[in-house]
Amino acid sequence: MNIFINDVKDLHFSIFVIGYCEKGESLILFLKDKSTNRILYTIVVDCYECHSHHKTIEILSEHNINNIDLLCWTHPDDDHTKGLLKLVNEKCSKSTIFLLPEGIHGKEGDVLTYNEEEIEILQKINSFNRGTNYNVRTVSTNPMLSQGLIKKTYKDLTNNASVMFEISALAPCSPILRRRIETEPNKVKKNDFSIALLINLGELQFLLSGDVENQSIRQIDEDFINNLCFIKTPHHTSKSSDLLLTKLNNSIKIPVSCTTVYKANYLPDTDLITEYKKYCDKFHSTGIKNSKNDKYGVVEYGFDVISKDITTLQLYGNAVES
Repeated sequence: MNIFINDVKDLHFSIFVIGYCEKGESLILFLKDKSTNRILYTIVVDCYECHSHHKTIEILSEHNINNIDLLCWTHPDDDHTKGLLKLVNEKCSKSTIFLLPEGIHGKEGDVLTYNEEEIEILQKINSFNRGTNYNVRTVSTNPMLSQGLIKKTYKDLTNNASVMFEISALAPCSPILRRRIETEPNKVKKNDFSIALLINLGELQFLLSGDVENQSIRQIDEDFINNLCFIKTPHHTSKSSDLLLTKLNNSIKIPVSCTTVYKANYLPDTDLITEYKKYCDKFHSTGIKNSKNDKYGVVEYGFDVISKDITTLQLYGNAVES
């Protein structure tokens, strides 16, 4: 799909990593035309609300977003789910594209069990996928990259330049899921289903890794993630996901990486943060163990797409640089 704007030099990409003091994770991503202050595309990955804070909806409302273009629910774990029904009801429509993991239907025959909220979320999302509307997509990938879930080209009316915008899936890995379900259904975990997305925007590359763990990370071809400028680290930076470090190019520093918190499991792992900092110029967290009174933390990043400069870096609430 071709989309025309005045000048691709005005393309700007914003990322908000949202977390809470105990647990919870959500990401908001905006592609913006700075010359008109118009948001061209809105992505939300997962959701959480805590202590009356629903930062995902708050940030979307602050930016006058009434309809999300793409909503990815990486997997139905509570810390990626609470408040999602409210988000779908208030900020989604039949024009929203929904990405759900393979095997997540909310039906009795599923290998996973669901609580009432999760079933209601799935019913609401599926209600948009009716008649001539086909906007709910199942995500899985073979060991090779599943490319082109979303693909757009932003073209320049001034000098005929263009920027490719592509969202692809690195996980869940379909062969792993099928084997697990067939041979060890009692050992299947919700994290096995977690989606990981790779966004290519011009020469910039962003990894949104959900809660993928080592069995899925092992299948990722590192050649696909050789130009990263941002990582949301997998599974709250736990050692069950530490193989991602083996996929990174030690000769190229990644400008920024970020983690969320899962306090009951003592995550993020501080030793693993130290290892990530060998590959990253800056590493941020949405919270720490001894948090302030604020119940949330948000890290905001902004990237100029053509110059590749980080033009925005702000920390809110409990967010810190590690």
